[in-house]
Formats: sequence, C-alpha cells, structure tokens
Amino acid sequence: GLFSNFNVQFHQRSALVNKSFYYWFGKEDKHFTSNDPLNPFQYNEKPAFEKHQIAHAQIGLKWIPFAKYETYPTFKRMLDTKWPELSFFYKKGIGMGNLKVNYDQLEAGIGKDIELRALGKFSFDVMAGIFMNNENMNFIDYKHFSGNQTIFLMNRENSDVPGISTRTNITEFHGLSYYDYSTNNRYLEIHASHNFRGFFIGKIPLLRKTKIYEVAGINALYTPGKNYMEAFVGADKLFKFFRFDVGTSFQNKESKKLDLFYRFGFRLSFF
Repeated sequence: GLFSNFNVQFHQRSALVNKSFYYWFGKEDKHFTSNDPLNPFQYNEKPAFEKHQIAHAQIGLKWIPFAKYETYPTFKRMLDTKWPELSFFYKKGIGMGNLKVNYDQLEAGIGKDIELRALGKFSFDVMAGIFMNNENMNFIDYKHFSGNQTIFLMNRENSDVPGISTRTNITEFHGLSYYDYSTNNRYLEIHASHNFRGFFIGKIPLLRKTKIYEVAGINALYTPGKNYMEAFVGADKLFKFFRFDVGTSFQNKESKKLDLFYRFGFRLSFF
C-alpha cells in the first residue's frame, strides 16, 4: 500500500494580459477582469509579474497500511481497508537567473471513509502544510485551495498524491473564493461529509420511494490571520443522478445575515 512519485520541472513564465475588451453585444463600458488575481480590477493590464524562470523538484508519498488486493488476469484491485490513507508531499522551488527564490513546501494529509451501516457513510480529509524560506516568492507558487465560485460541484483530484485509492478524497470548498486565502505560510485544511443514505427520508412513507440520500458536511481552512468555514446540507440521487446542496459560510463575523450558496452536481454514469 505504499506509492511514491518524483519529478523535476522547469518553468519559463510570462504574464498574460487581456488584449481586447470587444463585446458582440452588451454594454460598451464593461471590462473583463485582469489576469492578476491580486488586482482583478486593474484594467490598464499591467503584467502581474516579470518574466522569469524557476525549477521545481517534488516528491509525493501515499501509504495505505495493511492494504489487500484482488488479482485478476488483466488487472489488480485494492480492497477497502479499515485504515486511513496517509499522504506526504514535499516541494523545492529554486529561482533561476535574477529570480532570488529558494523555498520549501511540506504537506501531510490523512483521509478515510467510515461505514456506519444503517447511519450511512462518514468521510473526512485533513491536510496541513507549511512553507519555509518563503522570501520573495511569486504568487503563482503559493498554496491555492480548491475554491468554487460557480453553481456546480466540482471535486477535483489531488494531483500531488500518487497511486491508486479505495476512495475519493474531498478537496473542494463549496463557496471559497479562488485566491483570497492563498498562502505561503502555514495552513490547515479540513473537510468532513456525511451521507445518511436515506436514514431519515426512508422513514417517511411518501418520500421513501424517492430513494433520496441526505448529505451534510463542513469545510474549514485555517491560515495565519485569515480563516474560513462553511457548512452545507443537501440531497443526493435526485432523479437518480442529480445532487443539490445549500450552505453558508462564516468568514464574515460582523454580518448577522446568512450568506447562502447553492450548488448542483450530477453523475456522469447512470449505472
């Protein structure tokens, strides 16, 4: 149950800028946001950074203790295990030429799906990381979290963790802005979700036939001086392949009004 990968990358980076604000229809005074996440409304389109070169070396490890497998003539399949999946990631960034950067990033994670029989399934993922030697870092190399400012659920895979898995890791926040919480310091990311698999709806005579699954969860992010938390509830397997979530975030402590968000998801497979 031990997987690893190692790679070295060389990047030559140039900033992209908007060259046209032409509209086929609509108001002529509209502007596209810039390609600088730190200054999205800077319409004079100055490059977000100077052209530079940087090299990365990174290693990823994943360990599933006491893993067991089933072997078939054409493939091997890992069986579910009662042990959590552990991951470790290290990245070294070295600037080249005039770029004076020499940073290190360490990240460790743990995740597990826990079957609770009639109560459904509880899933969690926790990741913690830290940057060292982070002077003069470019914003591109910060830790960027899997935010969501659309109406769709899009839980992407963690590309830094190698190997096969017996589960789908939770990586996405439902309502986190893409770059407001990016950091080159310490961070702690927590995801927890529970699928009740009809535990409550199954006890209501008319709704029982819909076979809808109730879901609920929280996502939290802690960085120095800036934290974020959200909670959501939802219904899965609507018409067999739709999901609908509603939730709220708690980053604005001064506001007494709930900042609600709505998210939709669907399964690509009907089987």
